[in-house]
Amino acid sequence: MTLGKDIFLYLGCALFLAMFIWLGIALRIAYTRMDELLAYFENSSFISSKAWYRDAGPRYRLLLFGAMAGCATFNAYQIRHGIISAEDIKNLPQPVRRMLVRMHLVNLALIAALVTLIVVAKIWIFEEW
Repeated sequence: MTLGKDIFLYLGCALFLAMFIWLGIALRIAYTRMDELLAYFENSSFISSKAWYRDAGPRYRLLLFGAMAGCATFNAYQIRHGIISAEDIKNLPQPVRRMLVRMHLVNLALIAALVTLIVVAKIWIFEEW
């Protein structure tokens, strides 16, 4: 294997390891703190309509956690369009909000890194095959 393929392999493995670590952390938060998080978003119709997800299994818990993290991260648009309540975002404790925003931004960064790695692989490494 060439050096470029080795680097691609190591970056790909590190990226997938980071994704699984993020998934484990998100599942732990979704299983241990879901009731607390739902209590913070009790006036938001978007989150309240998805509250049944907490009893539906790990995939739906992750969807609900992602919806909450998205609401905490990109709240200006959602408040303006009535998707979430401004009062809920204002009353969200700072450590919880920081945790939700960080988890969402790390998720977006991992997705962007994966797309970048795929594009680089298509253009640079697998061009010679």
